[in-house]
Amino acid sequence: MRTVPLPESPSDLAAHVVIFGPGLGPYAWSFAKSGLRLSVRVEGKLSVDSNEAAIAAAVAGLDLTVTSLWACRAELERGDLVRVLPDWAMEPIDLHAIFPAARTPKPSARFRQLFRPRAPASEGGGLKRPVSR
Repeated sequence: MRTVPLPESPSDLAAHVVIFGPGLGPYAWSFAKSGLRLSVRVEGKLSVDSNEAAIAAAVAGLDLTVTSLWACRAELERGDLVRVLPDWAMEPIDLHAIFPAARTPKPSARFRQLFRPRAPASEGGGLKRPVSR
């Protein structure tokens, strides 16, 4: 693992080679804090097609990734990952779910059940980095 200090502001991401998970790519990531909006272009050398793979790569020490807190809750609790830039909020993303037609509860009800319990919006995703060992 490269030894790069944890970012203290989004502009510090220029020193990192991020891990791109599903739906992420080399483009500007937008952040907001106390009415200030900031966009930062990020670069990466690893792109994976599952959130689990992005988390595993971060745990392995390959650098930062973006994920939701609920997706990496266990890694955070074990201390395998730490949240960085906690005072900065990232732009929300669109999330779509597709369900087969069936005689079960409405898709909207199934979708809500899928994502409970849910972290408050203020604890939404964020950049995660492995703990230095």
